[in-house]
Amino acid sequence: MSQDADPLRSLRRRARQALARGELSLADLDLPDCPDAERLLEDLRIHQAELEIQNRELLESRARAEAERSRYQALYESVPLPALVIDRMGVIEEANPAALDFFGFRAAGSLRRHSVFRLFSDRGAGWFGAALEQTGEGGGPALRERVPVLRADGEEVPMDCLALRLGTGYHADRHTLLLFIDRSLEKERDRERALYQSLMDNSEAPIYAFDRADRCLMMNRAAGALFGIDEREAVGLLRSECMDEERTRQEAELDRRALYSDTPLVGEVTWPSARPSGSVLTVTRFPLRDTDGEAFAVAVIATDVTEHRQLQSRLDLATEIFSRGSEAIIITDSVNRVTFVNSAFEKISGYREHEILGKNPLALVSGRHDREFLQGIRRQLKRDGFWEGEIWPQRKDGETYAGWLRISRVPAGPEGDLHHILVVRDISQEKMAEEEIERLAFFDMLTGTPNRYLLKDRTAQAVRAASRRAGRFAMAFLDLDRFKEINDAFGHETGDRLLIHFARRLREHVRECDTICRLGGDEFVLLLEDIDRASANQRLARVLRAATRPFQIGDRTHQISASIGVAMYPEDGETYEELLKNADTAMYQAKADGRDACRFFHSDMAEAASSIARIEAAMRRALETDGFHMVYQPQIDLASGSVIGLEALLRWSPDGEEALSPSQFIPIAEQSGLIAELGNWVVDHVLRQVRDWSGQLAGDIPVSVNVAAEQFWRDGFLDGLAERIRRSGVAPEALVLELTERTAMKLPAQAAQIMQALNGQGIELSLDDFGTGYSSLAYLKRFPLQFLKIDRSFVADLVASPDDQAICRAVIQVAHTLGMQVVAEGVETREQEAFLLAAGCDAAQGFLYSPGIRPEALSEWLARRAPATA
Repeated sequence: MSQDADPLRSLRRRARQALARGELSLADLDLPDCPDAERLLEDLRIHQAELEIQNRELLESRARAEAERSRYQALYESVPLPALVIDRMGVIEEANPAALDFFGFRAAGSLRRHSVFRLFSDRGAGWFGAALEQTGEGGGPALRERVPVLRADGEEVPMDCLALRLGTGYHADRHTLLLFIDRSLEKERDRERALYQSLMDNSEAPIYAFDRADRCLMMNRAAGALFGIDEREAVGLLRSECMDEERTRQEAELDRRALYSDTPLVGEVTWPSARPSGSVLTVTRFPLRDTDGEAFAVAVIATDVTEHRQLQSRLDLATEIFSRGSEAIIITDSVNRVTFVNSAFEKISGYREHEILGKNPLALVSGRHDREFLQGIRRQLKRDGFWEGEIWPQRKDGETYAGWLRISRVPAGPEGDLHHILVVRDISQEKMAEEEIERLAFFDMLTGTPNRYLLKDRTAQAVRAASRRAGRFAMAFLDLDRFKEINDAFGHETGDRLLIHFARRLREHVRECDTICRLGGDEFVLLLEDIDRASANQRLARVLRAATRPFQIGDRTHQISASIGVAMYPEDGETYEELLKNADTAMYQAKADGRDACRFFHSDMAEAASSIARIEAAMRRALETDGFHMVYQPQIDLASGSVIGLEALLRWSPDGEEALSPSQFIPIAEQSGLIAELGNWVVDHVLRQVRDWSGQLAGDIPVSVNVAAEQFWRDGFLDGLAERIRRSGVAPEALVLELTERTAMKLPAQAAQIMQALNGQGIELSLDDFGTGYSSLAYLKRFPLQFLKIDRSFVADLVASPDDQAICRAVIQVAHTLGMQVVAEGVETREQEAFLLAAGCDAAQGFLYSPGIRPEALSEWLARRAPATA
């Protein structure tokens, strides 16, 4: 090392110290002239730069610390909450203005003599000690809600307290910041909000509000129910989330109008509800404004006025009825003076309102009522508060009329005075009509004869009279023979006129003391009083002769007869019901004996009636249990001998007994109304049988089915038959429907239409019993028939009777002329067969060929016959 080294080292040390103190500038440094001087100068320059950087950082750090403290102090001073700075022993170091005011400190300088524990009640002090310990140990802020704190006036106030450790940057190391939040005002606000919400929710009126952005601000329970939403969830939702699209649009438009209105908008809307026509709401809509007067939302209060409207409507209706009702209404005050009358009173009485006001209504009563009658009204009114009865008021012109008066006593006015309401109905027309009503109630409107009600009353009188003197009388049940045929053929008007003429003729052959009654239809009853059996027989014989005399109705002459059944009192019955039933039974016997006859009741007839009832009951059971069965009689082509058809015949053995002939049970079915149901059973059964035969019988043989008149003329016959055929799956061409001559001629024009419809369905038709009735050739040619059947009554004596031969030839010729095939019934001999074949008859059926065959035996019968017809 050179000798100059030590002086340079000493110089470097002194220069650095001077630079650090700021006492030296490098420009003032006097360096020796030596090689190391330049290195020394560079080294000193670097050291100077480092010192300058460190100095700047120190100045910046001090400035930031001062700024932080200033901000802390400004925040601390300006915060509106009471704030205290506490040392680690709980002594108050600082307090902001809010704390000085709240706790009543006179000056900040005196705070250090106060312990923070003096600001808490016993309950709060314990929490704060724990909070100091927690924050002192670095446990983070400590928060406690509703700590009891003592105000300057000594009042204990619940406050939220936050304690947090202050950092070193605030130059308050190991100090704690304590903030107080006064919850007393918030508690009051909570109470007010709860009160407000309770009032809202307990209001029956829906209340809600939406702001300008269509968001719900408030909604009570009633409004929530109206919109079908939980009112607690509705706040904050958009209007479209609370109601449907149409209601949203309407409500938003109304709110926009309300925002710019100086007065509330009031209107009515109909709101869907459980009521059939909805609920009617009166809606008041008004803007909500802030402190600057700006409308920020629209509130709505709705009131359900449905019941009010309905009540008002009922009141209006009651007023209208009261004013315009057909009954006279009078209202009197507590001293019985007239205060109001309606227009009906003016119309009925002839008095104008001003002429009767202030008067006693008793002035309107005619002299037909004595003093005792009027006093009786007063007594009952006083006792019961109500009186009702018939009176005779007097009109203004002096005329009296029958009236029905109702008086009611009602309290009225704040004093509870008793007023009266009088309602008078003019019943003079009713009184005049009573006799006519009685006549209509007890007399037949068509013939003017007594009806069944008057007959029953007179029979009771006759029973009492006859029992007192051991007398006798007769009840005759009379039914016109073949009246229904005339009624159907010539119309109801002709039938009615015939009944009127017959009733007049009856009056000519009975005594004044006797009663002629029309029960209904063509049924009459004669009550012949004080008469024995022989005398009754003579009188009724004259009635029978009178019935057979021709009746001239318009330009036509009609011939009828009557069948009469007679029951004698007391041997044939002692009551109206017994006598009428037994006379009816005897009348049916007269019908069975050939009509135009009179039969007296005897016990055998009762047995016959009982037998008919048993057969009817058995038929009903058989229909329910499928107790009938069918047989099938072949129809033979006379030219070839082949089988061309089958006729379905109904057979029945009731309850395992001997088989009954159709002539025995079919009339009973017709009388009892079972014939249509029985006919439907036959059609269904035959269709099933034809379907079962499919592919078994040679050549698709059609089956003829008899159709009863009641079945043919019943509404829905065509549609019902078509449906039955459709369900069976059988072709309509498999059926031939047989109608009797009487059925077709009941209403020929209508019958022709039904036949056309049946042909349209593919069903062929046959006319049975031709020639036994009163067929008209003019109508016969209009009927779309495919077959005409010669009745067995013309075939039975065909060989020996020239008349029957002529009839058969005529029927065959007419049928062929009209394009029909002819089938003869009841053929039993070869001679009959030969004549019919020679006369041109197409086919025949009868015992000569076969009786009715069970369906299971038919195939075998056809097989046996096949060789003969080959």
